[in-house]
Amino acid sequence: MASRQATLKRRLPSWMETVHNQHKKVPEAVNHILCCPDEVCTEMVHSKLHPPAKLNQDATNVTHNLDIETSVTPSGWSFASAGTSNNTSSNMTAGEVIAKGMPLLAFKGRVIYSCHYDDCCCLCEEILSGLSESKKTPIGFDMEWPVTFQKGSSIKASLIQLCMSAEICYIFHVSAMPKFPVSLRKLIHDARILFVGLNIVSDMWKLERDYDVRVKPIIDRGSVIDIGKLANEKMKSSEHWSLDGLCRNVLRHRLNKDVELRCGDWNEVPLSNEQRLYAASDALAGYLLYESLKDNGS
Repeated sequence: MASRQATLKRRLPSWMETVHNQHKKVPEAVNHILCCPDEVCTEMVHSKLHPPAKLNQDATNVTHNLDIETSVTPSGWSFASAGTSNNTSSNMTAGEVIAKGMPLLAFKGRVIYSCHYDDCCCLCEEILSGLSESKKTPIGFDMEWPVTFQKGSSIKASLIQLCMSAEICYIFHVSAMPKFPVSLRKLIHDARILFVGLNIVSDMWKLERDYDVRVKPIIDRGSVIDIGKLANEKMKSSEHWSLDGLCRNVLRHRLNKDVELRCGDWNEVPLSNEQRLYAASDALAGYLLYESLKDNGS
């Protein structure tokens, strides 16, 4: 009887079992996005304004020197893997044990980082010029700012991350700029874009409070999709999701939620390679989760 009770305690809710058993493979659309050559993450740091051609050339010359192992899952996904550990604690829950064996979802494309006003404007204009006129372009949206433990205190957002695909992610270090870039404001208001992310509406309102970017029109016209709500609609659930929890249940990968990185100084200029990869991976997760969930029927 004791053994049966222990088994019952470890069982997932019925809707989670359905999700777990329904897709041993990730949806084909997302699988196609990530079936790309296994390359290290490249990035570009702007120190002054460059013409577009120079920007593209420089982007291929700077690479991360990160200690990351790569692995390919049975479905063909190429991800960075942190490996598994046999040193599991008896205090870990069943879910934590399962998650520990999952591969790490890490961004492996070009991370384009800008901490200068003019460069940010130039990059945003390039993004705008490449948007489709016939359909909305989904962009993984996220923000980072230093964690404060003082009640009632608020720190301005440091970064805005825009993940265009599994191949390219922009990180704009807005807290390092003298004012909020005009072209970035223009991009955020562009009706051709569909911003996707977890708790994204709250992030949008923070963006308005911190930088006086009007977000109500964006929200009202449906240009913002909360992937947590989308997941609950698809899974017929009422979970309060974390981004890592969604990745585990939908993408079968886990996120790096290292406390030192997550609670680090996001106002530091320039950001470290590890910080940039962390920020890009969060935005990528939002993008991939949206692509996966939208292709699954209710």
